[in-house]
Amino acid sequence: MPSTPSMPVVEMTGIGKSFGGVPVLRNVDLRLDSGTVVGLLGANGAGKSTLIKILSGVYSADSGTISVDGQHLGSASVTEAQRLGIRTVHQELSLVPSLRVYENVYLHAELTKGRRTPFAPLDRETMIRESRHVLRDVLGIEVDVRATVEDLPIATRQLVEIARAVHERAKVLVLDEPTTSLEAREKAQLFQVVRDLRNQGVAVIFISHHLDEVTDLCDRTIVLRDGAVVVDAPTAELSARDMVTAMTGRLVDHQYPKKQVQLGEPVLAVDGLTREPVYRDVSFVLRRGEILGVVGLAGSGKTELIRGLAGSLPAASGSVTRNGSAVRLGSIRQARRLSLIYLPSDRKVAGIFPEHSVAWNTTISALQRIMGRFGLSPARELSTVNAAIDEYGMKVSGPDQVISRLSGGNQQKVMLARSLLGNADVLLLEDPTRGIDVAAKNDVYELITSLVEAGKSVVLVSSEETEVLGMCDQILVMREGRVRANLAAGDTSLPQIRLIAMSSEGDDE
Repeated sequence: MPSTPSMPVVEMTGIGKSFGGVPVLRNVDLRLDSGTVVGLLGANGAGKSTLIKILSGVYSADSGTISVDGQHLGSASVTEAQRLGIRTVHQELSLVPSLRVYENVYLHAELTKGRRTPFAPLDRETMIRESRHVLRDVLGIEVDVRATVEDLPIATRQLVEIARAVHERAKVLVLDEPTTSLEAREKAQLFQVVRDLRNQGVAVIFISHHLDEVTDLCDRTIVLRDGAVVVDAPTAELSARDMVTAMTGRLVDHQYPKKQVQLGEPVLAVDGLTREPVYRDVSFVLRRGEILGVVGLAGSGKTELIRGLAGSLPAASGSVTRNGSAVRLGSIRQARRLSLIYLPSDRKVAGIFPEHSVAWNTTISALQRIMGRFGLSPARELSTVNAAIDEYGMKVSGPDQVISRLSGGNQQKVMLARSLLGNADVLLLEDPTRGIDVAAKNDVYELITSLVEAGKSVVLVSSEETEVLGMCDQILVMREGRVRANLAAGDTSLPQIRLIAMSSEGDDE
């Protein structure tokens, strides 16, 4: 029975779920109409993932009812949920990298020539033709369906996963943090695909930590906090401030708590910094108390530049001046001696020591501070770590908690605390809010603001232009390894930044 304007394609009523006696969802209602995009927001632990797993048939609800096109969805069954047209595209894609695109589109639903038996030959010609039809004619994208998935960029892989869902006649498509690894151009392509699916009558649940994406794409927004729905309203009626306040439970004046700081003397100046082929002829001046943003598409050179400043990808030519003296940033050790401290974007691989405690991760850069007469002093370490936990608002069970069990936002706070204990004067931050929820982002922004108020300086590389626009004093826009514009944040706009990042039309003369 197809849904009608009076009957939603999905209706979840009074959904409750507990684990170990701890409520995770409390009396949640969710209505999803055909041809709509609904944004689902909430801090980590708010219940978003549990709600989606119940809808997808992974978990059974303890209480409440679920109907899809008027049909009751009972106990947990992924197969039954998929039969009713519910598909989820997770952050960790379920494609088989070694298979070709068309083979992934037909994964577990392969066509055979003649009668379907374990030994029947595959009808590859039809699979290729139909896969190309879904990608080109339904989603409006050109992809070589004979290409191996592992050879495709992450954005294209994501679209292949969506093509698989569309091919399987999805009525409801759940996109879980789909833009985490995407740049601006790739996000725009994904958003156009989502809009096209909406126009074709597909209902979409869009989970994101990026408020500008929700505002741009979603018809309605639902906010969960502590397992309950606290906002369910048309997106056009909500401001970013409304969303953040609903998620955190506290009044937030601004999405980006940037404060005007009196800028001081130059602390870092680079002139003609070059490392072919990744960055070339980069020049800028960073002053005390200043936040310098660096943006650009993937491959623009922004990531390699900040790693060059950190000493891991040192420049082959050009000059660097630190506090008025010529210096060389030839290694990470040299950069650290000059109090330039780098925080990588990939916390799990390059930022934390996952098997060690919060205390170990916090103090590893400042062992001299916790030395006693006969070696490391547990008392000094405990005092130092407890002070950092309080100062940075870390949500931890205690100093001995293993850091890998913390949320991404709290791991980021540990890394910031470690940097400051290591006498950082210039912080080199690479995508510091990647993969963390809105409430944690706000905490990180507050920490960055407090650092520059205390006289520190920051170089902030980000994949989010809005973040740089909201937090920085000056902005470098890079393309093809070069700085194409150096902009005062107060005198530019998001469209201008994107134009320069994507095209020579916006370059400085």
